[in-house]
Amino acid sequence: GGRPGWISGCLELPPGAVKDAESVGPCQQVFFVSRAQARSLELGVAAPPEEHFDRATAQCVLLGSGDQFYIPPDNFYRLENHSRDITAKIFWSIIKVGAAACRACARGLRRA
Repeated sequence: GGRPGWISGCLELPPGAVKDAESVGPCQQVFFVSRAQARSLELGVAAPPEEHFDRATAQCVLLGSGDQFYIPPDNFYRLENHSRDITAKIFWSIIKVGAAACRACARGLRRA
């Protein structure tokens, strides 16, 4: 349908763990870093016209507890926890807008 929808959850990345690159498709994603060592959670973003995530050309930033970030539609992102002893905890929301179906929202979609 054309009604907005969303899903949310939590991701924990142990020390040294990587969340492989993923396209957000037509959705928007919002993240809040609840727990992470300062400047140890690496966010990489590859924007269109990239058709896949290329670490060599991605824009990267180091994040820590309390940081927030947004991934616009049609972008790729990747996360890596560089900490040696602190598990990163990240809360996320995926927001579907418009009538287009969002593959990432297909499971467990809540209607607004």
